[in-house]
Amino acid sequence: MPALSPEQFDYMAARTNENPGGISMNLNTGREPKHGIMVAQAGHERTLSIPTTGRHLEPYATDKSGPLGQPGAHLGTWHPEDSPTAAADVSMRFPNSQRKSALREMVMNKEQAAYHVDSGDDIPNVMHPANANTEGMSHPQAKAHVAALRAAHDVFAEGYRKQQGRPPLTTRKSSRAWSFSPKG
Repeated sequence: MPALSPEQFDYMAARTNENPGGISMNLNTGREPKHGIMVAQAGHERTLSIPTTGRHLEPYATDKSGPLGQPGAHLGTWHPEDSPTAAADVSMRFPNSQRKSALREMVMNKEQAAYHVDSGDDIPNVMHPANANTEGMSHPQAKAHVAALRAAHDVFAEGYRKQQGRPPLTTRKSSRAWSFSPKG
């Protein structure tokens, strides 16, 4: 059972109803993350009507109490700009030092984006069809795009190598470009 009060669920609903809006909250502590990268976990998304209320969020949190009780798990909501609906999900918070792991998780979960708490920006999943157009990206967005592409490459390369019975790859940053060499 979630440890949040009805007032906290109402607060989450109010933040979700903003245009655009959203919030992440740890149900065990009642706190919002201040740092890190939020990545939705596959299979836990639910569509919410707008306006939503705390009475809509509380049953979802109760239903997902198992995954939401895991360390690092948060109840996340978001309302895309000018959308008639919002969404709720179970999100994991990755420390900034685990950015590559967060991006890998995002790609594996086929999420459209992760959320960087510190900057307030989405980190697009370059493998997601909705993110195919990169025209007009700012420099920080382009850097995030390239980092996500590298993570996606790593995920697929590791899966292919495992399928082929080959050893995993290690990455090392060279002076010119990223290169890959077998562990050994």
